[in-house]
This record gives sequence, structure tokens and C-alpha cells, in this order.
Amino acid sequence: MLSILIPTYNYNCFDFVYTLNQQALTAKIEYEIIVADDCSSTPVQENKNINTLPNCSYIELDQNIGRAEIRNLLADKAQYNCLLFLDCDSEIVYENFIERYLNCCSDKQQLICGGRLYKTKAPEDKQLFLHWLYGSKRE
Repeated sequence: MLSILIPTYNYNCFDFVYTLNQQALTAKIEYEIIVADDCSSTPVQENKNINTLPNCSYIELDQNIGRAEIRNLLADKAQYNCLLFLDCDSEIVYENFIERYLNCCSDKQQLICGGRLYKTKAPEDKQLFLHWLYGSKRE
């Protein structure tokens, strides 16, 4: 029913995937969560634990294929027609996020586009600041 697809690069997303997995289990739906690492320069060992979660898989690519192509690869690997793409650095702000998402899905819907909530305080990391500034103003 639902394929949750998460590209990652140099980021620990285990806790994020764990939370999504718990919500999907609670919703009692058919689902899968696939996380694909786009050949991280510094692989995150904790992400390998994603393979221990029910209905979850973690794959590491041998070469970096980029943001668009990794999403296409994830879509190709998905076994369900309903695809939910999430960024690896996302946080779940609703305890019933999966249920809320599923309530928006129907056979008539072909695309659901969500948004992103940014923290009110700017990150101290200078590399993340521009992303935060632009995203908080535009989204």
C-alpha cells in the first residue's frame, strides 16, 4: 500500500526511520521503508541498523548518482503504488503523521505535495544556515 522512500547522504537517519516504522505499524497498513545512501563520503554505521526493523531496508550505493537519480532508483525499487518521499533530515512533528498522510491518499489523487516546517532559531552550522534561511522564507 505505502512505500516510504528516503535518500540519504552523510546523515544518521535511524531514529527518523524508527519513528516512521512505529507509526506505520500502529496504522496497521502494508508498507515498506527504503533508505538509500548515495555513496556517502563518511558512511553512517547506525543506518545499517535500519535493516533490523520490520519492513525496512537500507542500501548503500557504490557511486554517487545525485539527488534526482536516487529518487528515481527508490521509486523503481518500491513495491507499492503510493510513494512517500521524505528527506533524511526531516523530523516527525505529528504522532499520527502516517495516518494523516494516508487520509490524503485516494485512487483519484496522483500527487500530494507537502511542506516543511523550519525551526524558529537559525542553526549554528554555517553550511546549514543558507538552507534554513532560504527554506524558512520560501516554505
